[in-house]
Amino acid sequence: MKLYSAPTDLDPFDKATIRLANPAFDAFMNQREVLAMAADAKRMPAREAEYKNLVLNPRVEVNNPFISRGVWDACDTPVAPLEGIEVYGGLDLSATMDLTALVLIGWRNGKWHVHPTFWLPSEGLSEKAAADHVPYDLWHSQGHLQVTPGRTVSYEYVAHHLRGQFQRYNIHKIGLIAGI
Repeated sequence: MKLYSAPTDLDPFDKATIRLANPAFDAFMNQREVLAMAADAKRMPAREAEYKNLVLNPRVEVNNPFISRGVWDACDTPVAPLEGIEVYGGLDLSATMDLTALVLIGWRNGKWHVHPTFWLPSEGLSEKAAADHVPYDLWHSQGHLQVTPGRTVSYEYVAHHLRGQFQRYNIHKIGLIAGI
């Protein structure tokens, strides 16, 4: 008995890679079905592990990321400014100690450009980082996380930031999720 498997460093969606794991690819496999599985896996990271397991035969991680590594790597370009274009957003207001998030997006030069802002209360930030096993304090020092004064996220502080965003950008709509 022999097990054929495609090397993990090759493009998993290339026909040559598929043939390495499936010597019968050209003989009796349904190529249209296999290539459709490959296309689905390329578009939807949740299908990638299943595709690799069933078609390429390597050991695979069962947990699937929300965004596949290939899609993530393809986005390795600077984010464009949102000035002068239609902007849409989502605001998730936390209940007490959760993250509050504002995400603004705009379409420029054929791509969506995303500008997120995240907040946590400044009081107890280090303790929350330790309890959640997330480097919130490091993210704050690197400028990726904003803090509001006090033990809970200050909606007043967030509203002040939001007012500045409305003055700066052409915001058409903001969706709101309020924590309970």
